[in-house]
Amino acid sequence: MRLSKAVTLFLLSLWIGGAMTFATVVAPTLFNADVLPDRTLAGSVVGAVLKRLFVVSTDVLALTSIVSLLGWLADRRRPTPMGILLALSAILTGASIGEEALRRDMVRINIEQRNQPDDASAAVWHAKFMTRHRLSTSIYSGALILALVGVAYGASHGAQPVRLRRRPQKAPVES
Repeated sequence: MRLSKAVTLFLLSLWIGGAMTFATVVAPTLFNADVLPDRTLAGSVVGAVLKRLFVVSTDVLALTSIVSLLGWLADRRRPTPMGILLALSAILTGASIGEEALRRDMVRINIEQRNQPDDASAAVWHAKFMTRHRLSTSIYSGALILALVGVAYGASHGAQPVRLRRRPQKAPVES
């Protein structure tokens, strides 16, 4: 296994570990009423953690893209697992940036919701928040699944080029 591929797989695995830890341990724990009885406070803490996670995730995924690009260039730009991992890491970097934009919008909507004079107005803002939350969760889950597939794919394919189509078989030459 080439060094660039090993580093790419390590960085993707690092990102997956952070994302899985947040999604399965941190967020559910903070929204547990025994830990933080106030959901608004829990949301604020999760928002702060997500803000920091965004910075780390984007840095790791950008580094993954750079390492994948270098590996792909070293393979002379043939369709290889490194090229596929390059495309994957670029998609994940974009997803991470999109997640941050949604997170910022959710913070703004949450503030607007709390400043509403009546329950009906607050309910409208809450519905907007929940729509973005569902979208954010879907992007996060999709990126996580894509990263897991990428690591499995990268680990299962050696440094061999990926053949997009079969080469025609040459007929044996009779003497």
